[in-house]
Amino acid sequence: RELFDRCLADCPPEAASEFYIQYGEYEENHGLTKRALSVYERMCNAVPAAEKYTAYRLYIAKAIHYLGVTSARPIYESAIAALEDGPASRICLEYAKMETGLREIDRARTVLVYGAQLADPRRDPDYWTAWHDFEV
Repeated sequence: RELFDRCLADCPPEAASEFYIQYGEYEENHGLTKRALSVYERMCNAVPAAEKYTAYRLYIAKAIHYLGVTSARPIYESAIAALEDGPASRICLEYAKMETGLREIDRARTVLVYGAQLADPRRDPDYWTAWHDFEV
């Protein structure tokens, strides 16, 4: 742990994602799940903007795997707040799909309404198609 922490303290953000993933896997295999998830959370805050979407997807997947589907709600919300409009709208679609799977239709609709503010219909027709399919 100390070795990973020292490495990440001196590592530039552009090269840090691989070390965070290795550190998270180490904690999953030899440590505590809670600690592994905190490593993935740190990764989401430390990597450059171009890698944040992938980092949040990994963090969400690990949280769902270890803690259950509903534990991902606050992670989805922080991802939407932290990401740029394009990736945030994709996260909104994933979040709405998860809520639909839980039969939380009103929550899913609220997420889609919020994501619509981030998705330009000219550049992101998939978002609008998914929302149309949801409503129909």
